[in-house]
Amino acid sequence: MKKRIRKYVFSDMHEIQGYLSPVDALTIAAVLSAQQDNGLTGGIAEIGVFYGRSFFLMQLVANGSDSCFAADLFDIRAHRNIDDQYDQFIKNGRKLGFAVNEEQIYVGDSKFLSADYIRERVGSCRLFHIDGGHHWQHVAVDSQIAMNSMADHGVIVFDDFFNPEWPDVSLAAVDFLTSQRHLKPFAITNRKLYVSKADHVDAYQNWVCSSEFTTKIPRREVNLFDAPVPFLKESLDRKIGFFLLTRYLRGLGANWLY
Repeated sequence: MKKRIRKYVFSDMHEIQGYLSPVDALTIAAVLSAQQDNGLTGGIAEIGVFYGRSFFLMQLVANGSDSCFAADLFDIRAHRNIDDQYDQFIKNGRKLGFAVNEEQIYVGDSKFLSADYIRERVGSCRLFHIDGGHHWQHVAVDSQIAMNSMADHGVIVFDDFFNPEWPDVSLAAVDFLTSQRHLKPFAITNRKLYVSKADHVDAYQNWVCSSEFTTKIPRREVNLFDAPVPFLKESLDRKIGFFLLTRYLRGLGANWLY
């Protein structure tokens, strides 16, 4: 399974339009794999699936052990040689060999989505990835949905945290965590923030830092909410090397970078 996951990260996912760095792909894989190794079950959900790059990674790591829920406006119309967003999302999944359950796909604005709706379809969530609207009000709504959907051992992942192009994401995430002090960050990358309930932080930090998926990723300790948090860093030289290898050699050789 590890070999198949790494093949997806370094090759297959680059056939899917979207944004997911290898550092975050491997960190997400580390979290989900550790949960499975420790018997922590639950659904997996994502708001803002785009064309499915991160969604199908999570579905791959879950390996059929838990159900996955997808939500998006799916309002990108067909252009060039790409189908409508929804049709292309389904096509991407089937091309990769995934059974896409359309009853677990929500088409619409997440402000009309509820945690009950998600739990009825996939149960309480062990991982919830927030990558929908990037304005403050969008992240605020999605954060509440994620919190109310999560299992006791669940993880919330905020996309584009600290991305200077989307400052509202950081503001909304910090406002949310300030108001929900039982939730604490356990890891941070250049683009995502990983959060769990406070009594699970030590376990998740240990799992992420010791995972076979993340051993090659440079890291250092930073302070966040008055606590040490590992920062898994995507260095510029690795980022450039990865881009060149995936752009011109379909990922051949990218494996040694991470």
